[in-house]
Parts: sequence; structure tokens; C-alpha cells
Amino acid sequence: MMLLRVLWAEVLKTKRTIAPWMIVLAPASVVLLMAFLLSQVPSMLLFRGGDLWLGLTRIILVFWAILMMPLYITLATALLAAFEHVENQWKLLLARPVPRWTVYVAKLIVGVTMLGASTTLLVGGVLAAGTVLPVLQSELRFRLPIPLSAMF
Repeated sequence: MMLLRVLWAEVLKTKRTIAPWMIVLAPASVVLLMAFLLSQVPSMLLFRGGDLWLGLTRIILVFWAILMMPLYITLATALLAAFEHVENQWKLLLARPVPRWTVYVAKLIVGVTMLGASTTLLVGGVLAAGTVLPVLQSELRFRLPIPLSAMF
């Protein structure tokens, strides 16, 4: 019960930062950048004989995992701890009559939830990019039905 109260306080503190915006902006920037790059390159160079949905998913997720996710995790954890670092609020926070581990676990849960939400939006962005790319590049033909189980 104590953890839920601390977790709710952490969620309320997070609303006052740019962290909720980063949940949407980080995956959207990756999808838009990769969709732009893939629209400029001939499709035969990218997806040689394989499934286009899986190829698109692989390219976007590799870019997310190698470049954007480490930056996103760093920014998210910095934003979660920034409120306490501003005026040395750690002393006040850890002097409260709650166990110290609840403060740290609440921050961890909020950070992991933010990362999970961003990754889920990234998969939605892959589906959106798969519907927009054939309009931009006519030789791309994504087959239906979408192989969601293989994508996940």
C-alpha cells in the first residue's frame, strides 16, 4: 500500500516535466526519420526477397535499440531524478516515514513503464510507416495480413 502511494506521487511529479512528451516524441522521431530515409532509397537495396513488414520492423527496431533507446533511458532517468536534485530534495524525500526502497522502486517502475509505452508506440509507428511508405515509393508492396506475431 505504501508503494502505491509513493508511486502515485512519482507519477504526479513526472507530469510536471517533459517526460510525458518524450514518450511520444522519441518513437515518433525514429519512425519519421527511418520512413524518410527508406523513402529515398530504392527498395531492392533494402528488402532483398524477404518480408517487407519484417524488414521494416527490423530496421526501425535496430535503429531504436542502438541509437535512441540508450539516449531515451538516460533522459528519462535524468528527468525522474531532476525534481529531487533541484533544491536538494533527496534529504526531505528520504526523511519521510516511508521505506527508502519504495522511493527507488517507484522511480524504477515509472521509468520502465515510460520505456514500455514508448516501445509500444514505436510498434504502432512501424505499422503507420508501413502504410505510408507504399504511397511514397510505388514499388514497395506490403502484403496483408500484417504478421503481427512475427513482428512482436
